[in-house]
Amino acid sequence: RWRMGRRKPFMLLGTPLFMLSVWKLFVPPPDAGMSYLLLWIALVYLAATIVDLPYLTWGAELSPDYRERSKVTGPPVGSQGGGGRGAGV
Repeated sequence: RWRMGRRKPFMLLGTPLFMLSVWKLFVPPPDAGMSYLLLWIALVYLAATIVDLPYLTWGAELSPDYRERSKVTGPPVGSQGGGGRGAGV
């Protein structure tokens, strides 16, 4: 086991990758082709997964009680769903 726990290292390593890949995706060089954009969008999704999965499962480990876990994990999941729907409009 790591000193920081099982979840934090993935979140700490995935965040810089996410930041870099979003930057490269939204600020491409003038000669960027389709393969450049596909590479960086794939890295955006990979990095988002690396950060998001430990974040969502972390709340489920905080309590052995079902109701407490639901109270802890409900708001983050609900806000992500609402934000995704809001961005799609």
